[in-house]
Amino acid sequence: MLLTHSKIIKVQLKQILKTVKGSVVRGLHTTSIYTSSVQDDYRYIHRSKIPTMHFQKSLLRLPIPDLDKTCTRYLRSQKALLSDEEYSATKRAVDQFKEGSGMDLHAQLKQKDKANKHTSYISDPWFDMYLSDRVPVVLNYNPFMAFHPEERPGYSDPVIRATNTLVSSLRYMCTLRDSVLEPVVYHLNPAKSDNQRFRNIMRWMPTSLASYAAYALKVKKNLLFKKRSGIHSVVRHGKAASSDKCAAQAFVDEFKGEVLASPNSTPLIKPMDQQVISNFKKLYTKSVFQRCFEVTSDAELILREFWRNHFNILNCITLIDKEWQGVTSRLLNTAWRKLWLACVFQKDIAGFEEDPDDPMHIVESIVSLEKSMGLDVSGQDVEERNFRFSFWATPPRWDTAGVLKEHACISYIAKDQTPPPKYPIAIFSSENRNTWAACRAELLAAGNEAALNAIDCAAFNIVFDDVEVGSQPEKIFHTFLYGNGKNRWFDKSFSVIFTSDGQGALNFEHSWGDGVAVMSYFNEVAKDVQEKPSIHPESVPANIDASQFVRRLEFNLTSNLEAAINKAIQTYETNISTLQVNVLESKILSKNLCKKYKVSPDAMMQLGFQVAYYLQHGMVVATYESCSTAAFKHGRTETIRPATLETTEFAKAVSRSQLPSNADLKKLIMECSKYHGMLTKEAAMGQGFDRHLFGLRKLAEAQGGRMPDLFIDPAYAKINHNILSTSTLPSAAISFGGFAPVVRDGFGVGYQIQDDWLGLVLSSYHPHRDGAGFIECAEKAYKIIHDALTNP
Repeated sequence: MLLTHSKIIKVQLKQILKTVKGSVVRGLHTTSIYTSSVQDDYRYIHRSKIPTMHFQKSLLRLPIPDLDKTCTRYLRSQKALLSDEEYSATKRAVDQFKEGSGMDLHAQLKQKDKANKHTSYISDPWFDMYLSDRVPVVLNYNPFMAFHPEERPGYSDPVIRATNTLVSSLRYMCTLRDSVLEPVVYHLNPAKSDNQRFRNIMRWMPTSLASYAAYALKVKKNLLFKKRSGIHSVVRHGKAASSDKCAAQAFVDEFKGEVLASPNSTPLIKPMDQQVISNFKKLYTKSVFQRCFEVTSDAELILREFWRNHFNILNCITLIDKEWQGVTSRLLNTAWRKLWLACVFQKDIAGFEEDPDDPMHIVESIVSLEKSMGLDVSGQDVEERNFRFSFWATPPRWDTAGVLKEHACISYIAKDQTPPPKYPIAIFSSENRNTWAACRAELLAAGNEAALNAIDCAAFNIVFDDVEVGSQPEKIFHTFLYGNGKNRWFDKSFSVIFTSDGQGALNFEHSWGDGVAVMSYFNEVAKDVQEKPSIHPESVPANIDASQFVRRLEFNLTSNLEAAINKAIQTYETNISTLQVNVLESKILSKNLCKKYKVSPDAMMQLGFQVAYYLQHGMVVATYESCSTAAFKHGRTETIRPATLETTEFAKAVSRSQLPSNADLKKLIMECSKYHGMLTKEAAMGQGFDRHLFGLRKLAEAQGGRMPDLFIDPAYAKINHNILSTSTLPSAAISFGGFAPVVRDGFGVGYQIQDDWLGLVLSSYHPHRDGAGFIECAEKAYKIIHDALTNP
């Protein structure tokens, strides 16, 4: 598409620039056509070609699995946890549910989902799960992730690090709000699909089709993006039909010898580029939907089948050629006239009359066609790219002076010598939710609405902790997960914490979002601070009176509130007193080694947990691993159940006094890896059983009456009492991270496996669990796995 566009504008440029070259150049020097890359450097983390929410409107909806498949998956997972007698009772309950009340509940869930196409079936009940729970969020929900220690001399100063993190965070916020943050796309083979070609194609796709187009751009069957698209890939790969090859080659040959201008090569072209391309896109989109409507109206086809089997490269080229004929000379002249009004002092040029045709009829035709096929689209969706370009043309100014002002304000706060308050109200956010709600109501009644609103409306919190953590894992864990509770606001979406020795971490409340969103922020900010710090050791804060910009929040407290604060402190100290942490870091197993022997690194980590627990306790327990379903509209998470029949067989085998041969163990490992990979794929595609059963149970609870036997079966409670709650720390930007166990007699396992090492951060409550013993068994388990893989 860009090639044809370039040729057309080239012909126009030869004639136009020859006539008015001087006027255009003079105009450019006196107008604001150029966008400021300097301002962009301050304002944005980066500037994506694809708008941030470009895929959102066309995201596939989270599927509701078949009831039969959910029941089958549930029973297989339970079989690893139950005795034969328990399993028989559970199977009876499941069979009864599948043939009885489950069918009705499943039909109701499907109907409710159909009536709420703007969201997913799990979104509302998942929010309710978080928000209706009355336990404190600290320890029960809030995790933390630590940044790597700052190794550059001077940059670990808490004020410098906090200022740089603040500035990068604001840049991230601006990048997100201005829709130039790179969308999160799951590339199953990044080497082939995470490239500029993909972005160039996607940026021109209408939002109502973008996700479908992404699926259509796969290169191989194991990639997210399926079919090849674009002239060069047809010619290069040579796998298209011969007629397609001929058409493609003819199309390429037409441009041989031409010097083609890039659409974005100069600011001179951009204003015309926007109008011409936007009109071409409307014409092209209309033709695509006309073809789609013609093909699907006489056959029982869904859109995905249309893209897979009825729209190929030749169709694309034909439509491009046809619709460029609809981009008239009058339209091109009008676009240039609009540019000249700014540059040539309002001089009217003969032959450049306004185009009287209203392009809105094209938009209306597109909307009508899409709605006839059941798509949710409006005229605003078709027009939205024009708005984004005009918005970019005048970005708000943000420069070094503003950064130095932030530096001065952070310095002022860090150096403040005011003693901590006798009654720190922040401790309320660590309380039971009902208690905290009652105290908040009393705070409001006491005249503290403005102060509370200032906290609620802040983008995030920055916390300065007067403590040094060094490289001590236990101290890092305790400081960043909860601290003393008196200077944290645990309700806040997230807080960035800095210690006196310059260590930094992110602590976040979990109800609003999951790992994908948090990791996007964490990774981008960590990278920006490292590569483009705004403040340096030699930087001098702005010479301002920072007290005029910083407001200390004061609270009016009643005697009842003071008593409640004292009680909250006692409760908090009791809750945290028995939490312990143990750490394992080892090179016995690594991502590179797993790849060498063709096993899944995550499967090997999970297998190690199963073996460790079996070695320590001689049994298998419910295990939870989180998997994101963010690839779907309003997807949250699905559960992977790593405790399987395969891992149980391996754990039992290595617990015997006489170990099986390495060949037998290796075969068992391969089976564990294969099955874990299948579970992961099912979960990522919304085909796990946990969320489906959760949605059905919530419907049954809402109806009242007797619950189905499946949900009152002790086995259902057992599988949801997650003794091993595990979550991977997927980013190399994380140096350390963790969370508390989800049950008092459980373990919280944060883990990483990198190219040449693995790491565990294990939390537990004394005396319910022996964390040190588990770590010892885990180390033994990974050595067994390593030896089985590497020895013949």
